[in-house]
Amino acid sequence: MPENVKQITTAIRSAREMLGAFRIGDTESLIKIGSALEALLDGTSDLIVDPVTLVLTGLQAIFQEETSDPVSLIGLLSATLVALEKNVSLPENPVTSEILNNAVEQLKAEITPKAEADPAAVVPATILETLDDVASHLIQIAAGDKPGFTAVCEALKRLAEAEADSPTRKLLIKAARESNRIATGRDKKPDATIASIGRLIDQANSISVAEQPPVEEPVAAPIEERDPYLSVKYESDVLAADSDLGLVSEFITESREMLEAAESALLALETDLENIENVDIVFRAFHTIKGTAAYIGLARLAELAHHAESLLSRMRDREIVCSGGYANLALSSLDTLKEMLSAIDGFPVSVPIQLPSDYSELRRVLENPEANGVSNKAFETVGIDDDPRGEVEEHAIPIGEILADMGKITIEQLKAVLDKKGSRLTGEVLIHEGLVTLEDVTEALGKQKAADVKRAATSE
Repeated sequence: MPENVKQITTAIRSAREMLGAFRIGDTESLIKIGSALEALLDGTSDLIVDPVTLVLTGLQAIFQEETSDPVSLIGLLSATLVALEKNVSLPENPVTSEILNNAVEQLKAEITPKAEADPAAVVPATILETLDDVASHLIQIAAGDKPGFTAVCEALKRLAEAEADSPTRKLLIKAARESNRIATGRDKKPDATIASIGRLIDQANSISVAEQPPVEEPVAAPIEERDPYLSVKYESDVLAADSDLGLVSEFITESREMLEAAESALLALETDLENIENVDIVFRAFHTIKGTAAYIGLARLAELAHHAESLLSRMRDREIVCSGGYANLALSSLDTLKEMLSAIDGFPVSVPIQLPSDYSELRRVLENPEANGVSNKAFETVGIDDDPRGEVEEHAIPIGEILADMGKITIEQLKAVLDKKGSRLTGEVLIHEGLVTLEDVTEALGKQKAADVKRAATSE
């Protein structure tokens, strides 16, 4: 068996085995299966590309919960992969070809709803002879014009077939898949998908016209760190030129919703540390964001979510509790993930996305909380004053003054608290008195830390 055929067969078998072990609701496994199959779209024949593209469409329907019978669909997906594996690994045989064709037709019938429009209204794909024709047609049709998008899909598939092993082919196949989602009524956000299709066509057209070599991913420039003690510098995330921007948009929306729920759960844990259900809510948010970010190619976002997930895993195992420094660390992770999602939203492809200024510092603390001074001590902050070298002994600005400057408390309220707080921390007393929230104190701790870093930097 030729080496390339062996590699393709192994990849198909691996995806098939993962699909066999798949359980409904396991989105991380779906993402892994999709990633394995996506790799087969580059430099392979239509014999492989067409069935794999169809299987990917089926996986997407399961991921987006667009099928009423996911179990039956999984069976058809598995049957298609089995037939494809046999067809690729065995010598050319009309029997295996027929089995594959039958499997593909059954799968196609399952994931493609029957056309509701008058067939006569469909714009013939033959009139769309070039990418310019397709681009022009795209801006003239509405999101609900299923026949129009059927024409776009068919034209893009035909144009992709004319491209040999080139980056243009990959872009056109991706655009055809997105067009097919709209044409079959399976796209929940067609406007975002239409914009993505347009960008893919523009990129493919520019490559074809300029006869450029395959596009290489840009090397992202390292960000500038604000913490003078840090030596690690992380390269920024970059959305690849062929990113599925519709999927990216859905990911941002869903992640924001999960983080809002996680934030509420963290604040609820303030008064009920033993509520494991709230810990699970936060854990699942970090876990899901990690998996989808990795699938999209946002490595820095996935890595931060992974370390935050590990922190919550320790809380689930009751190794630590969500209080004090651990609670602050979880909230800081949540806020930084929100900031990163906002930076990604609407950002152009192939351009480095600036990381938050505290990204590297937060990563350092998450990787080893206790080594960086984190404990269950109430409202403990991890910052430069906790550095084992002890270069800064106290905060540049007291937490109470920061909260007053933020307008959360008055000077009179602060004085009253300072008079009676004794050995307790100011933030702890302020929350106990109902004058501020945990979120207020966390925000103030961030400002305090920034002031500490600035003082340390100017004193050197």
